[in-house]
Amino acid sequence: MSACRPCAESAMNMTARVALVMICCVVLASCGLRRSQITAEQGVKEFHALLDKGQYDAIYDGSDDSLRRTWGRADFVKYLSDVHSRLGKAGKATTRGFQVNATTGQGTEVALAMETEFQHGLAEERFVWRVTGDHAVLLDYRADIRRSSGPTTV
Repeated sequence: MSACRPCAESAMNMTARVALVMICCVVLASCGLRRSQITAEQGVKEFHALLDKGQYDAIYDGSDDSLRRTWGRADFVKYLSDVHSRLGKAGKATTRGFQVNATTGQGTEVALAMETEFQHGLAEERFVWRVTGDHAVLLDYRADIRRSSGPTTV
């Protein structure tokens, strides 16, 4: 019976090692996913800075091909212009929800639901970004205006 005890201890040690490796993998993956979320949130700040300056073409030009296939330049620029003219400058943006999808070789896709207080109102914005390293590229943008004291052109 004592001959089985080392086998049992060895099996327990192996199980503990496998569990530790799995925990480390989960922790490392969650750190990477959190880093992608932070990068996407930085993308929102940069988007708002360009929106506030009326640089809608720069937003369009910096977006992913998939956005440009969905939106023609003129339509997207008009949409952004309408959102900006109705809401004014962007203020505090709070993340209300997010989804992170890691893909092999194509970066990480991050969808953010933001509640943004603008100069003349409140909007729920939905951003989808492709994050590669510390760079976010816009895949999609939508604004649902909840409250506005600005013009009603959107």
